[in-house]
Formats: sequence, C-alpha cells, structure tokens
Amino acid sequence: VDIYHVNWLQNALSLPNNNKPLLVTTLGTDLKLLGLPGMKSALRHVFSHHPTIIAPNNTWMIPVLKATFGNLASVREIKFGIDDEFFEVTRTINEKPRIWLTVSRITKDKIGPLLEWGENYFGTSDELHVVGPLQDGLRLPAWVKYHRPTSLGRLREYWLPKASALVTLSSHSEGLPQIVIEAMAAGVPVIASPIAAHRSVITHKDNGWIASSPETFYSGLDFLSDFDNNLTIGSSARKYVSEQFGTWKDASRRYQTAHLELLEKPHHEQ
Repeated sequence: VDIYHVNWLQNALSLPNNNKPLLVTTLGTDLKLLGLPGMKSALRHVFSHHPTIIAPNNTWMIPVLKATFGNLASVREIKFGIDDEFFEVTRTINEKPRIWLTVSRITKDKIGPLLEWGENYFGTSDELHVVGPLQDGLRLPAWVKYHRPTSLGRLREYWLPKASALVTLSSHSEGLPQIVIEAMAAGVPVIASPIAAHRSVITHKDNGWIASSPETFYSGLDFLSDFDNNLTIGSSARKYVSEQFGTWKDASRRYQTAHLELLEKPHHEQ
C-alpha cells in the first residue's frame, strides 16, 4: 500500500501507525461522531502518524475540522461528482397532477416538517411522492404516495423527468445529499430546508428554493407550479452543478491531485 483513501473518519481508527499518506473523505454525520467521548483524541493520534488530508465534500464542515485537526492535517473540500446520465435527463413534467418528489431515508430528521407543512397543500392536483426506506417506526399519512427504495436508473429515467421539484426539508446533519445535486444535474428544481448543506449549493430563487417556514414553502410550490419558472430554475440548477461539480471523472481528477500531493509530502512525527 502506498496511500490510504478512507471514507468516513471512524474508518481511519483501524489504520496502523506506519506513516503512510492518508486521505479521509468526510460527511456531515462525521461531525456528530466527534462529539463521542475520546473520539477527537483517538483520531488525532491516528493523524499524528500519517501525512493526512481530511476532505469534506462541503465547505461548511471546514471550520470545525480545522479547529480540531488543523495542526495535524490539511483540511480542504473535495467535491463529489455526478453520474453523466443525470445531465442527459429530458424532463417531461407531469402537470395533471403535479408530482412533487422526496427521495430519502424516511426518519423524523430527514423528513423534517414536510408532513406537517404539506398536509394542507398536497391532494388531488398536487401529489407528494416519497421514495425511500421507512425507518424509526415513522408512519406516513394516507395522502402521501409512498414508494419503496428504487434504483438510480429508475430514479433517473422515471421519477426525476416527471417531477416538478425535489423536496427536502431535512434537519439531519448532512454533508451534501447526493440526491440534491443529482436532481439539479437533471434540471429539476430543489425546494430545500435552510441547513448549511443546502444553502451551500442552492441560491434562493436562482437555482432552487430555500423554504424556512410554511409560508416560504407554499410560495416555492406555487412559484415552481408555473411552467416557465420551473424550467428557468431547473436550467440554472443544471448549469451550476455542471460547472461546480461535474462528473465522477472530474471528481476522480480532484482526488488524484490530492493523492499525488500526499505522496510527495514529507511527514514529521508530532
């Protein structure tokens, strides 16, 4: 082994202290991990034995990671990529009824206030379709159109083309939900809660819609019900993620640059 590439901070804990270069991708849930007793010290011990780059997939995590590990590791954002096929989606927006789509693990934090806010909006002419595994014993009301987890191909070929928007009101600790940038790549507007992960990629009323209250949520649904508004926001979303994220080939080049830098970097024990 010349270099370790580890996904998630906790998986770095098993590495031997052999001074070999290390790149650790980091997601939002990793920051919750740091709250566990002894976790920061254990990870600092690991990083003291490796030249390390900690690579969150979103900038909002950088200050916390730098404050915790900045004297032992380089911390920088390395964006994920998007499957090429999402950029090739042709939308055939369903208008009667309009389809509003949520794709997520179905937990209290991931759903957020969606069920409460949506109860008085969704019905015959506007349907909320929820796709994903039911967890935490959460029960969905009868007006929600629930579907089991699906494949990326089915999502790309069936759900996203007909959806008026992807709706995510999550309050979960997210790095950056992949489904958000996949929907944007497909030209589908995203209505999202104002957590840092969403605000890092969505500019309100430019390439998506930030809903911080029931009123702004309903305004977003009404705004995107207009066909021209919907196409304009969707086009802006696709352009943004194409320029800022690109495909997984673009992401692999970003990681390769970091790998090569680590291989050339001398390491001094702390």
